[in-house]
Amino acid sequence: MKNLRRLVRTTSVRLTLIYMALFSLLALGLVFYVSYNTGHLIVSQVRSAAEDEVRDLALVYRTGGSRALIRSIERRSRNPHANVYLVSDQRGRIITGNVKKIDQRFLTQDGWNARPFLYEPFNSKPGAEYRAIAQVFVLPGGLRLL
Repeated sequence: MKNLRRLVRTTSVRLTLIYMALFSLLALGLVFYVSYNTGHLIVSQVRSAAEDEVRDLALVYRTGGSRALIRSIERRSRNPHANVYLVSDQRGRIITGNVKKIDQRFLTQDGWNARPFLYEPFNSKPGAEYRAIAQVFVLPGGLRLL
């Protein structure tokens, strides 16, 4: 025990401990910085892709109305790797899309919601949990587009 105390009092051991603590703090800070920026980048890319989809669907709606929009959503939602699509009426009943079940409170909020929400897609695996971020639009006539 006496030898250990004497060893800790040496300059080389003290400097080693200080450098280890400093390196650990810097490495921890770097990990947090990279993980925060990666998460922000992923959300930004998803949001950008969603905005591109919205522009395409808005053009479909402007040129063909709600029936053309519903047909477009039906086509897009059949793709195995499709985004999350849903069209519901003002009461929250699902008209079309690839979502079987969703919290109705989410559909009442107009606009972008960056907080992930739970939903159940068609052909979902039992016990699997599905989350998404999305934008909800209230269309004329009370239709809601997710």
